[in-house]
Amino acid sequence: MYSNNFVCAVKSGGKVLREEGHVVYLPFDSYYSLLLKNLSSRRALVKIQIDGNDILFGKSLIVSANSSVELERYVNDCDNGPKFKFIQKTEELRNYRSDRIDDGLIVVKYAFEKPVNNISVTYSQQPYFVHYPGYNISVTQPIYTTAFPNTAGGIIVMCNNSSNFSTTCASSLSHPGITVPGEDSNQKFVTGYIGELEPYEHTIVIQLSGYYGDKPLEKPITVKEKKKCVVCGKETDFVNNYCPNCGHRLV
Repeated sequence: MYSNNFVCAVKSGGKVLREEGHVVYLPFDSYYSLLLKNLSSRRALVKIQIDGNDILFGKSLIVSANSSVELERYVNDCDNGPKFKFIQKTEELRNYRSDRIDDGLIVVKYAFEKPVNNISVTYSQQPYFVHYPGYNISVTQPIYTTAFPNTAGGIIVMCNNSSNFSTTCASSLSHPGITVPGEDSNQKFVTGYIGELEPYEHTIVIQLSGYYGDKPLEKPITVKEKKKCVVCGKETDFVNNYCPNCGHRLV
């Protein structure tokens, strides 16, 4: 999903999954990752909630300018942590933990670093005198123009720093799943630095679903997935409900 020079996509099995509106479909018991791509010329500070839980545990991620990060795990520790696993919210789970308004939601909030302004300092030509006994020597100081990066303020981030944030979106699906810690991942992170941020945040919201219509999925729906018409054999994009060739309803 794209918004304001930033992309967040869900991947499973190494493939990018298709979005329909804000919904991404993948089977229950699947592992997945989040591909974060910064299309801006400035760095971005990213915070992420899944099912209303801060999966960075009070930290944030720095995504460098014109680059991407694929996040596959909870980041409570910089060296290792459990992967994201999407499971069905069974009746047993509902009875134990109850339904929550943000179940199945991935909320990504990000802010860009403020542009770095160069401060130009100019030393003008000013004659001054050096006195030696019996001599007055006039010396002219040359002009120097030096650019200093305006880096007032700054944030030190530990895999990287963050503040709390809340989710105001509600799950609209009747068959939501939830994300739980899965097998261990050795994905590494390091401490980083980012300058002063812009005062406003942008938000991307993705809904995960293990059903397509009223049927549970058997495989993820990727961006390359096609539907094939049983009447004329025409293949079309998965989002189409009718064959563009003969008009037959596609299942």
